[in-house]
Amino acid sequence: MLGSRSSKNREYIDNHGNFIAKDSGRESYIHMIRSSKITCYSTPGLDSNKSETSIFNQVTPRLFEMLAGGCYVLAHYPDNADTRFYELDKYVGNIPDYETFEMRLDYLRKSAPMDFSIAHEFLNKHYTSTRVHMLFSILDKYQIEY
Repeated sequence: MLGSRSSKNREYIDNHGNFIAKDSGRESYIHMIRSSKITCYSTPGLDSNKSETSIFNQVTPRLFEMLAGGCYVLAHYPDNADTRFYELDKYVGNIPDYETFEMRLDYLRKSAPMDFSIAHEFLNKHYTSTRVHMLFSILDKYQIEY
């Protein structure tokens, strides 16, 4: 990534120096994700990222976007109720240190494109329709009328 901290003035390049995308909004972001093979993800409050999110380590939509875009995800996150609920250890794993990051990145760079069935399995669990079904099951279990 090159450019300022402003999300409207970033250019993304690959490991060969080739231009991938200029971040000028939502469409360019989605194009960049679809053009990428490997992405990095962490929860908002990890690594003293921002003082206003220091106590929040929830899973964000960005992870879903990366997986839907067909990207391998190098992730770093705490073990908490949210990351366990989304089964991040099963779908993206957790990179605990730089040495592991470097080894995993080198491995993925040489790998075939991501097997989308893994992303499909993860995403299927979290579609709105799936959540509605879960909600109705909970309401039925506790005999709550709807």
